[in-house]
Order: sequence, then C-alpha cells, then structure tokens
Amino acid sequence: MDIESVRAYCLSFPHATEKVQWGADLVFKIGGKMFAVISLEPSSDHCMSFKATPEKFAERDRLWATGDPDYYALSDALQHLGNVAFRAPVPAYKHSAAYFLHLTGRIPSNRTHPKSAPRPAWEAEMMKDCALRLGLLQG
Repeated sequence: MDIESVRAYCLSFPHATEKVQWGADLVFKIGGKMFAVISLEPSSDHCMSFKATPEKFAERDRLWATGDPDYYALSDALQHLGNVAFRAPVPAYKHSAAYFLHLTGRIPSNRTHPKSAPRPAWEAEMMKDCALRLGLLQG
C-alpha cells in the first residue's frame, strides 16, 4: 500500500476532505472533525494515526482503576491506532534514538548507518527540550 492508495481510501468516505496542517501532516476530516492523519516528513515511516473517541480513553482509564485485565488489550489497541504504517519502515527512528542516547550520555556517538535517512534539523532541539524536561540534562 502506498500513500496514494491510502489517500483514495480516506477520501472514499462521504464528505471526507484532506488538508496539509502543522507543516507536514496530511489530515483527513469529515464534517470538520479529524479522523486520520499521515506524516508527510520524507524521513518518516509514513505512519497513519486514527482518532479514537474520548469514551474509549475513559473506558481504558476505568479498566485501569478497577484492575480489570481487559485494560491491557484496550490500551494496546488504542496505541496501535497511532502505529499503522503503510510503507516499508525506514531507519529514521534509529537516528532519533541514537541522537537522544548520545545527547543524554548513554552512547559515545549519534552516528547511525550511512543509509539511514537524516532527520530534520529541528528534531535536535526538540529532543534536547525533552531531555531537559525529563531531567536527563542540566539546563
């Protein structure tokens, strides 16, 4: 499956529209409400995320609070909504991980395999901010 077939599928729903938002995300909506989004970053895995209802998240939280073992299945399903890849994965995430691990002093270099896709320049600042917020770096 490629991005054009995914677009065709999403636009096959009655009243579905598409719009590029937030810089490089292709957002699909029906009646102004988002139901799916795809990252268009060239170095991404082109993952597609589907929107779940607030009721499903509330159900998950209720299951957790009561210790119900069904929590795990629902939580996994909700997480998988954000991980539907429709292209063979690229090793970009390895570069992100290498940068973060190097930034926090856990590995000696942030270099990855030469064929790994480079990450956008803004990602370094975002990861530094995350590491600061997590207390893994000194400001």
